[in-house]
Amino acid sequence: LAEESGSWQEGYRSAGNPHLSAIVISHADRDHYGGLAALPPETGFNGQVIVSVFEDTSLIRAQSGVWAEKLRFRTIGQGDTLGGLEGVEIRCIWPPEHLTSGTGKLSKNARSLCFMVRHDSSTVLISSDIDSAACRSLAESYGYQLYTDVLIVPHHGSAGSVDRLFYGYAAPALAVISSEALPNRYGHPSERALDMLVERGARVYLTYDHGHVVLRSNGYYWTVN
Repeated sequence: LAEESGSWQEGYRSAGNPHLSAIVISHADRDHYGGLAALPPETGFNGQVIVSVFEDTSLIRAQSGVWAEKLRFRTIGQGDTLGGLEGVEIRCIWPPEHLTSGTGKLSKNARSLCFMVRHDSSTVLISSDIDSAACRSLAESYGYQLYTDVLIVPHHGSAGSVDRLFYGYAAPALAVISSEALPNRYGHPSERALDMLVERGARVYLTYDHGHVVLRSNGYYWTVN
């Protein structure tokens, strides 16, 4: 949940205010969980929050506003799957539980949750805020299994999250970058990330340019609105 609550609330309303069986928080940076406190009390949400095995759940609970007492956490790691969507497999591919723990913002990003989502033969790889070292580890562990139709680009297109081997195996036809417009204080998205995607023939969608990027799959291919 992005910290800028108006954006995701607009998307939630446009989807018809669906019941939320779970909210996945990739890692506890405010731009990934800060909107939880602004979730309206009348939202159809049962309180289940999915986080990595490394997460500080007390931090999230303390900053979740009226939802603090209602939250119940489920921790997952590499190899675990999420249910709830008929005909869809949502498999966690990162982080592994043996990953060396550390401190600081960089290591927090490196341990953020990543998923391969599969609907029949169509796939989307959600790479969260992992850095280039984590990208390389994924590439070495999964190889061609990372091949995907759609890639949610690592860390908003950060230059520090570009790895040639990872992009080579993923080889997405579509790529989505969540970022505010340039120039911004982080320099996202970087020219390195954009060039890497263009070199591989990916169609790139930027949230600051295209707004909400809605992907729909019929099991064989994706359409984009």
